[in-house]
Order: sequence, then C-alpha cells, then structure tokens
Amino acid sequence: MKGYTMLHRTLGALALSAAGAFAAACGDAVAPLARTGLAQANLASAQKLGQCLLQLDLTGTKVEPIVGGNITVTAPTGEVVNRVAIKAGTACWFTPASTSGTYTFSFNGAACYVVAGLGNATVTVARIGDGPGCKDISNIEYVTGPPAPTTGSLQICVVVVGDNPPPGSLTFQFPFVVAGQQIPVANGTCSNSIELPEGATVVSEQPNTFTIALSSAVTAPIDRLVGFDFAAQTATVTVVAGSTTVVTITNLVGEPDHGQD
Repeated sequence: MKGYTMLHRTLGALALSAAGAFAAACGDAVAPLARTGLAQANLASAQKLGQCLLQLDLTGTKVEPIVGGNITVTAPTGEVVNRVAIKAGTACWFTPASTSGTYTFSFNGAACYVVAGLGNATVTVARIGDGPGCKDISNIEYVTGPPAPTTGSLQICVVVVGDNPPPGSLTFQFPFVVAGQQIPVANGTCSNSIELPEGATVVSEQPNTFTIALSSAVTAPIDRLVGFDFAAQTATVTVVAGSTTVVTITNLVGEPDHGQD
C-alpha cells in the first residue's frame, strides 16, 4: 500500500507539472501581440483585468463609453492625448505610436472605430461600424503627454576660402538674414541656435566688402539642404521640429571693393 501511495503521488506531481507547462505554452501562443521584454506576469494580469495599455507596458486613464458608444476625453492642461486603446469584446485595438489627427480601425475591410484628435487636448472615439467584427466598445484607455514640438533650431557656420585672404576677412562678421533676423557670423565659427517654425527656411547672405561669392552650402544632417542660389546668394534649408539643422556656408573672399575713382 505504501508503494502504491508513493507511486500515486509521483504520477500526480508529473501530471501537474505537465499541465503547468502546457498552460504556459498556450498562454504564450495566444498572446495578442508579439513583444520583446514584456513581463509575462504583466501580460497575464492585463488580460485577466481586461486592460489594454498594460499589455504594452503603458499606463493611462480608463473611460467607459456614453450611450451610443461614443467617448470624448480631454487631457490635463498643457498636455495632449497621444495614444488610445479601445476594448471591444475580447480584443484591444491600439492606435499606433506617434500618430496625430484621425485614425480609423477596420475589420475585414469595413471601418469599425474612428479616433479623432490624436495629438490634441481633446480626442473623440466613436464606433462607426455595425458588422459582427465591430463589437460594442466596452471602454477605452488613453495616454497623455506634452505636445510634440512645432519648432526646430538653425545654426549658421562660415568657412572662408580664397588665395591670400585680405586682412580683416578672417575676423569679419559676415552678415546673414534669416526670417527677418540679422545674424553675423565670422570665419570658423557658428551662430547661436535660432528657433524657427518647421519647414523650409531661406538663409540670405548680405552684401559686404570682402565676399566675392557665397560659393557653396552644406547641411548637417546632409539631407536638409533644399537648394542653393548662387546669383541670389541664398541657401534654402529644412528646419525639423525638435531638431537642429546646421548649415555651413563657404565664402570665397577677395580684395575689398573700394569703388572706382
């Protein structure tokens, strides 16, 4: 009898171990998203609690829908709504990271839900489809944060070239105009950063006694040079929000023009 009891306990332990391994394997297989570095305990807890953002290791605010399935949420003062998760049935629908404006979720080609206002202080979530794949919204969760920057910065650097540069040209403050601002820059130096709206910006070198020609321009990053106009003595560059664009102007210098007698 004793031997039978021991055998029974051993077989029971093996069965429990096998069941645990099978359950773990199934839990991994049905994970809604493939992730790297996400704690399995977090995922299991999120699924059990019906939470969506926790599955992405994010925290947010949970809101129930009003009658009709529409939800409007407002971020705290100074912040915007930058991500939304919709819980509908057993599924979680996530807006992609860094999305702004309107995002529509579709199922089998049919639009189900629309999220409007991403990147703004107020966002509205609406169910617009009624097919079997477009289930009622149980709740949404949303993440807020500071708004994305709308301005970038620009620095102007100057390099002087030419045979036997005339005295004073290597220390001369070459004058530039950008967005109405006068910016003097000497050889081998760069201006302070200038904050500007994102988009194309014209850097215009003003006439001076030393410059024969603004002969070239390059930018860092290299792809931000839009164009170079030799006749107009301008370089057009791209300013990127939240980033710094550096434009290096090469000036060919010669003797000062004192005019004719």
